[in-house]
Amino acid sequence: MRKKTILFRVLAIFLSLSCSFFLSEIILRLINWDPVKIHSGYLQFGYSTGIPLWDEDGILEEGNPVRIKLFKSDKSLFWKPIPNTEFTNSYGFRGKKEYSRIKSKNTFRILILGDSSSFLGKKLYSDFLEELLITNHPETKFEVINASVPGYTTFQGNLLLKQLLSYNPDYVCIYFGWNDHWIVPSGFTDQFQFSLGRGSYCFNLIRLMIFKIGGKKYYRVPINDFRKNIISMVSKILKTNKVPILITAPSGFEENAMPLWSFKFFKTFYKMDVEQIKDIPKLHEKYASMLREISKNENIILVDAINKFKNTNKPLSQYFRNDLIHLIEKGHKLIATEIYNEITKNEGRKGSDRYIKHNR
Repeated sequence: MRKKTILFRVLAIFLSLSCSFFLSEIILRLINWDPVKIHSGYLQFGYSTGIPLWDEDGILEEGNPVRIKLFKSDKSLFWKPIPNTEFTNSYGFRGKKEYSRIKSKNTFRILILGDSSSFLGKKLYSDFLEELLITNHPETKFEVINASVPGYTTFQGNLLLKQLLSYNPDYVCIYFGWNDHWIVPSGFTDQFQFSLGRGSYCFNLIRLMIFKIGGKKYYRVPINDFRKNIISMVSKILKTNKVPILITAPSGFEENAMPLWSFKFFKTFYKMDVEQIKDIPKLHEKYASMLREISKNENIILVDAINKFKNTNKPLSQYFRNDLIHLIEKGHKLIATEIYNEITKNEGRKGSDRYIKHNR
């Protein structure tokens, strides 16, 4: 008799919890509760603080602020560019040139995947690269598609790549590294943010509460996830028999020499303490080293822009805007030249005349 009583109590508790969970799920769905609900805001890239408006000085000219609505929310990517703005074409790619998804015969196509470092500026490395290719190989039609999106990490880049491989690029440039090791106000990783938008509302609410109680904040893409994302992108590209180009994101920050303005800036916008700010150059180098390790595969091209910039024997500040992250035209031109050199060397090794003719 006692065993039956205990069993009934356990069953009653189980049914009560199940009913509570079920009713909570219904209520949350009826009110359309969304753990990742986002609102318009200034460059706050989703999460708890909103999708961004574009408001960076210098998108047209240095010191000439531009404020336009450039992004809309997206369930998988968190946000994506609005097509047909002052800075995007009908697909949302950077620039005003239009591209057919079906590549025409004898066309050499390069896809750019990246963040604001590939998006910000009047004349970008994608533009310089296209100029170099057209000038030196006028017999071939070249298309450089700049699908970079401000604020993106390798997590978003990996998801976006799935959609873009249908454009059949011959080379894919992958230029990430900054946003991956930033901490956003929510403290979520991109993967956690992504998972909150899927599955049971009630379960996700519980997960969110546990996360908030824990109080710990994470990099948007921890370094092991960064490695997995890069390997995933590279694998997708190699499976199509195309060539991935990994680019280490150059930096104007130097170890033990962080500028004074950076301490206030990163404390205000990223809630970083003094030691974390001092460690930015070292942390950035760790992520770059991961690219160097992955690129040891002979089928992967590495453009080590970090070391290239250092080896010019010129002050790094000459290549960067005041934030020491985004490039001015001189920096864009240097990266474009390195990409061009690597592509022509690779085509020469293959001995192919199909796209780029070589003097032999």
